[in-house]
Amino acid sequence: MIPKKHPINKKKNLVSLLKTWFGMVQEEGESLLFDKEMSSSGADKYKKRKFKVWRVLGYCLSALTIIFIFFKYASNISDSLGTSNHKYIPKSRSFYSHDIQQDSPLIFPAIENQPALKKAGLEILFTKGTQGNFVVNLDQKPMTEKQKKQLLASNENNDKVLYIKNQFIDHGKIVYSGSKKESPENVIVTLVDFDSYGLDSIVKIVQNRVDYAQKQGYGVYVRWIQEFIPFIEDQDLSKQINQDFIKFLIMRQAMYAFPHAKNFWFLDKNALIMNMNMNLDTQIFSKTNKQLIENDLVYLKSHIIQDAQIKTHGNIWKKDAKSATESEDTKFTMNDAQFSYMFAKQYLPIENIDTSSFLMKNDMYAHALLDYMNDPLFRQYSWQSIQQALSHCLQWHPLLMRNLILIREKLIGSFYDPNPSKNSGNDEGAVIDAKKDAYYEGHFVVKFRDCLRLKTCNSLLTEFYNKIEKN
Repeated sequence: MIPKKHPINKKKNLVSLLKTWFGMVQEEGESLLFDKEMSSSGADKYKKRKFKVWRVLGYCLSALTIIFIFFKYASNISDSLGTSNHKYIPKSRSFYSHDIQQDSPLIFPAIENQPALKKAGLEILFTKGTQGNFVVNLDQKPMTEKQKKQLLASNENNDKVLYIKNQFIDHGKIVYSGSKKESPENVIVTLVDFDSYGLDSIVKIVQNRVDYAQKQGYGVYVRWIQEFIPFIEDQDLSKQINQDFIKFLIMRQAMYAFPHAKNFWFLDKNALIMNMNMNLDTQIFSKTNKQLIENDLVYLKSHIIQDAQIKTHGNIWKKDAKSATESEDTKFTMNDAQFSYMFAKQYLPIENIDTSSFLMKNDMYAHALLDYMNDPLFRQYSWQSIQQALSHCLQWHPLLMRNLILIREKLIGSFYDPNPSKNSGNDEGAVIDAKKDAYYEGHFVVKFRDCLRLKTCNSLLTEFYNKIEKN
């Protein structure tokens, strides 16, 4: 049976379709209008929030600026009131707050003031602290040219003493002002004593260093040993160990005065450079590994001091040279060695490390060793000698020991022997082992051991200085 088809009401369907369409349009319009209203209100809220954020940021920046200016001003006030606070750690290694720039690499004190300085004494040159020790004002500004002229023109004795005192203090503030290209690579460092030596002897010591430095292109850094008295705890210079500790203080100051120099050579006041044609390069740095080992110029796997438990390293060469140190075709020099400081080993009166003539590089490990030796707590320990203190420092710190090289004493300072062997110094096989580092004519440097105790320093300096003049 076929179902019947009902007739379709086209008019009714069209009206309902139009109603549906208009309803959808109305709903879409209302939704668009609502979205527009919402978007406009959201934009306004966003603008308001953005304005508030920038305003808060402006307030914060203003507050931070005010706080920075306040603390900057407060720190300047505290520094001006006193930078000598023990908690204050300066960025530089200088003792003083002010420097005096000098364009000459020859830095030495006014030697002609020796008689006046000895007459004035430490009581006038320094002031007494609360504990009775000598102190110095580290923030005192150097004398101006106007002040110098006024003090020199005055007829008052007190003004002359004040001028000498200020000149004595200001000498420790002198630094070399040359650039890295102008700076000398090597600097000779020496301490002189206005109390134990006369004017004539001090002139010979300083002139010897200056003459040699001018010929070799080295720098010179000479200071009075009395300048360092306020910076040590035991201020009695009659004790040799106190004088020896000052050697490490002046080496650190020399590195500050010559920041671009590579090597620093400390040479004791009881020594003279005899051969002006020799230098550190020909004596040490240009020596090949074969020359060093075959001639026993360097001590490998050796004790620092007598009866020491720890020895030096057996290989002193850098990593790139270790693989070919035994090759005859390749020659390595001391420049290929890994070291930061170089001390001589002496055998008389006992096997010991010598601190009357030694070399230091201007590097991190040398700075570390100097800072260790210059630490007040370390100095205050009851050391029997500077050799004991230095060997303790090296033996208990393997990294510091790794950068040490022990060399023959005669390379940088032969000792004076009043009864020398009749054999020539060039015939090393004929000289007994205990005196193999004694001075002979033609050697680089002569050192006068125990001349202060024997009271022969002045006579020996005069005798050997005249021999230099004849050469």
